[in-house]
Amino acid sequence: MLEAIKNRHSVRSFSDKPIEKEKLDEIYRASCSAPSAGGLEARYYYETNNREIINKLAEASFNQGFIAEAPIVIVFSAIPKISQKKYGERGKLYAIQDATISASFAW
Repeated sequence: MLEAIKNRHSVRSFSDKPIEKEKLDEIYRASCSAPSAGGLEARYYYETNNREIINKLAEASFNQGFIAEAPIVIVFSAIPKISQKKYGERGKLYAIQDATISASFAW
C-alpha cells in the first residue's frame, strides 16, 4: 500500500485510445470498495466519452484544458440527501468524503 501511495501521480496527457471495458470495471470495483460513512455509499459515478460533455466539464473545472483531451471522463459525485437522512446536516460533509475517498481508491 505504501508503495502505491508513493508512486501515485497525476496525469496531464492522454492517449486517444479507448479504455477497455475490463479496465473500467476494475476501476469501479476498486472505487466501490472504499469505506463509506455508515455504509451508506452516498456517492455516484458518471462516465462519458461524449466530446461535447467532456469539453464542458473541462471548462467547468476552471478551464483545465487537459481534461478535454481525455478519451473518457469519470465524475465522482456526492449524494448528500442519503447521508443527511442518518447524520443530519453533517451528512453533507460525509457524502463529499465518501465520493472523494471512492475516487482515490479508483486509481
